[in-house]
Amino acid sequence: MLRIISGTAKGLRLHTPSQKKIRPTMNKVKESLFNILQFRIEGCVFLDLFSGTGQIGIEAASRGAKMVYLVEKYRDIINKNINRYKTASKGTCNIKLLNFDAIKFFDMFEKKVDIAFVDAPFNFRISQIFLNKLSKIINKNGLVVFETQYKDVAINKFDDFNLIKRYRYGRISLDFYSSLRAVYQTT
Repeated sequence: MLRIISGTAKGLRLHTPSQKKIRPTMNKVKESLFNILQFRIEGCVFLDLFSGTGQIGIEAASRGAKMVYLVEKYRDIINKNINRYKTASKGTCNIKLLNFDAIKFFDMFEKKVDIAFVDAPFNFRISQIFLNKLSKIINKNGLVVFETQYKDVAINKFDDFNLIKRYRYGRISLDFYSSLRAVYQTT
């Protein structure tokens, strides 16, 4: 069962997918992610790329993100979850669903974000072109987090972003990247 862990929508239950094309982030991984990010969420602009159910972005909104962009081409489940969040947050919704394929998204998005969470399908090959486009929308003190399979080799550097920490949760890994322009400490 998916639920919001903390913030204004704490305890909110989210719809879960019945189809195999969406793989939600496990609750223990999500909880660890937000424990690491806890002091960076409030007031940030958050991007959830390959959003699936929207649970990561909705969690960020619940915890005080100023704006959350959810990018997902399958919108049935995610729309239901956004509507649940709107009801729970009494109509104040700082979430925008961008119903695009992740690659096409970069061609139309002109804003900057503080944190980008990327949970691509495990069979999606992250290309250098994708990484270069991603690095262009991150603010100078921004952070990029990839959820991957731990067995996959982590990319050490893209554009001016370096891998600063890799956390393992069984077969899953959260890979944190920060710009050379920024100083970031993880716990």
